[in-house]
Amino acid sequence: MWNRPAELLNIGESHQDAIANVVFVHGLGGGPEETWQGNSKDPQTLWPRWLYDDLNGDSPDARPPVNVWSLGYPAETFRMLFFSKNRNDSMPQRARNLTDILINAEIADRPVLFVTHSLGGIMVKQMLRSSVDAKQTSTSAKLATSTRLVLFLATPHTGSSMANLAGPTRGSKRHGGRRAGKHREMPTDTRAGYRNKNSCPRGFEAGAIHCGA
Repeated sequence: MWNRPAELLNIGESHQDAIANVVFVHGLGGGPEETWQGNSKDPQTLWPRWLYDDLNGDSPDARPPVNVWSLGYPAETFRMLFFSKNRNDSMPQRARNLTDILINAEIADRPVLFVTHSLGGIMVKQMLRSSVDAKQTSTSAKLATSTRLVLFLATPHTGSSMANLAGPTRGSKRHGGRRAGKHREMPTDTRAGYRNKNSCPRGFEAGAIHCGA
């Protein structure tokens, strides 16, 4: 579990001439590396690193480089503060903070593709909703206009139990923790706004993959 302040980890090398940025966003109880690692004791099983290697081959006819990143943020406190909109560590505030991190790292200066797991998908939806609602003069508005794709892995768009939110990306295993009570549905403004194509930036696409037993 990621207990450090929010941080953007560079996977591989950062290329100034990259044509796009791929950003992985973990879910509840996860981390920027452990969520995407097949074996926690083997760094060679890190999926974002595999993607980086595939996209940035060494052959002379290789395509232009692509940067790969993994966004880490404290996700355990959502058990208590998921709907606490007036708290500094609520989802809307955390989404704004994470957006600032991406903007300051110039991630939105080129096309952005998100790969999200579980609660990470809800977080990215909140980030994009806030970015769409931002004034065009605001730097945070760049994130929505730069985003080209969001891939959702087991994201509970209509609500889920906490146990499912905290489940691993490997679908063959159930989460070993005690099953929590049913979670209330996600904030209606985020869900409704995301379904409304008129509120999404032009050229934006979303894909969903439901994994888990």
